[in-house]
Amino acid sequence: MRRRGIWAGGALLTLASLSACTPAVSPTSPFFMPDAADLSRYQSLVQAQETQLATCAERAICDRLRFTRALVALYENRETAVRQFQKVVAISPDGRLASSSRGWLQVLKDQPSGGTWSGPLARMTEHLVRDVLDQELLIQQLSKELDGPALRTLQQGLKARDKQIEELTRQLDALKRIDQEMKDKEKRRPKHTPGRTPPASGKDAQP
Repeated sequence: MRRRGIWAGGALLTLASLSACTPAVSPTSPFFMPDAADLSRYQSLVQAQETQLATCAERAICDRLRFTRALVALYENRETAVRQFQKVVAISPDGRLASSSRGWLQVLKDQPSGGTWSGPLARMTEHLVRDVLDQELLIQQLSKELDGPALRTLQQGLKARDKQIEELTRQLDALKRIDQEMKDKEKRRPKHTPGRTPPASGKDAQP
């Protein structure tokens, strides 16, 4: 499979740098706010992936399953998401999804858990994550019906999913650089200290 990662979290890094004063809430709160339909659909995906992970033998497939499980956890529990991304890094530190997982771990660390999302970058980030998960749901459904047309649709779905994850990776990497540049610029900004009032010249001092 082609190299995968996640472009989508990049917007979060910029938002995180602008919301440092937001009061934190429980680390077990969801990172994305789900609705009932999300939870129902993604729960079936989690159950299927847990079953596959129990017998998974190929590293690339195992990494993808864990990574997708971590994306689902963004709608469930921040601590669970962190734990799942950490597993991807720990088990395959040089794997295709390790870099993306490190990026998400940084996002989850920097973004206050009570942070409010707004703006096009935040919306685009969540939409891209949803697209990846929707592709996984489609793949799960089609894998149960592997006749000729379903197999071709499954292959197309796999390609589309990989492109989406590559796009998410590029965005995350780009916005990580933006965040670092903002921090570097802040460090280089000169600090102003109160100046001493220069003594009056002799001419001006005379009555």
